[in-house]
Amino acid sequence: MSGGLEPFRKDAPYSKTTVPWDRTEIAIKRLLEDYGAVGIQWTLYRGKNTLRFIVEKKVKGVLKEIHAAVQPPAVETMDRKGNPKRNKNQEYRMLYYWLKSKLEAIKWGMVSFEDEFLSKILYIGKDGRETTIGEVILPMIAEDKLLALVLDRDLNAAHNILKRCTVGHTEINACGVVPRGIMVKQEAHTYS
Repeated sequence: MSGGLEPFRKDAPYSKTTVPWDRTEIAIKRLLEDYGAVGIQWTLYRGKNTLRFIVEKKVKGVLKEIHAAVQPPAVETMDRKGNPKRNKNQEYRMLYYWLKSKLEAIKWGMVSFEDEFLSKILYIGKDGRETTIGEVILPMIAEDKLLALVLDRDLNAAHNILKRCTVGHTEINACGVVPRGIMVKQEAHTYS
């Protein structure tokens, strides 16, 4: 299961829905159209259904297309015998209401499209492969490598120097021996 959650043992949101998943899929398409999506596509690939949609937004005075992709959540519930089972109707209802709440917040100016869907926005990586921003950034957060992206150049350099320093060394040669005749400018940064 994605997200590391255990299967629900009690009633989860929308678990009792009687709305068939394919009807909800159509409702999602209408919802996106109502909120201005200019392109909507459902794609089934390797057993996973993916919703891709496009919105237009002015960027520096030029109308641009922003592409996003989301998948219905994989939801496992337990049947009466305690066996896991998939509830596709529930998955699609959850996706519908998740999208609806995000789109309403955008419509009322609480957040921007980019803020609300940043991890789902598609782009072409350096290797030419299409991916989402989340697929790039989330592993960096998990590996604690995101710090380098948010620090300014000097703080990042100081962070990298401190990571290479040997415990127990102090003063100018904290990271090893400094050859004679080379001056090293030391700066102290304080964090409040």
